[in-house]
Amino acid sequence: MTFHDGDLCLVDNSTMHTILKEQKYFEYLKLTKANVTTISGLTYMIQGYGRANTLSLNNTKLGIKDALYSPESRRNLLIFKYIHAN
Repeated sequence: MTFHDGDLCLVDNSTMHTILKEQKYFEYLKLTKANVTTISGLTYMIQGYGRANTLSLNNTKLGIKDALYSPESRRNLLIFKYIHAN
C-alpha cells in the first residue's frame, strides 16, 4: 500500500473529535454543516459526520465511530484513543 501526504493523520490527544478531509474514509457519512471552535476561533468548516475507517502504518484498521468531515481542513486529525483502542 502506498501512502500519500493527504492520507497521513496527525495524532492529537487534546482534540475532541477525529477530523478527516476526504470522503473516501467514510463508511457512512451524513452531510450537514456545523461549526467548530479552533485556536483561531469559531469556524464553519464541518460538512458532515459519520463512521470512518483508516489504516495505521502497520495496516491495522482503525474504526472511527463519530468522525467529522471537513474538506477545508489542512490536515487529518486523529484522536489518540482510537489508536490506543486498536
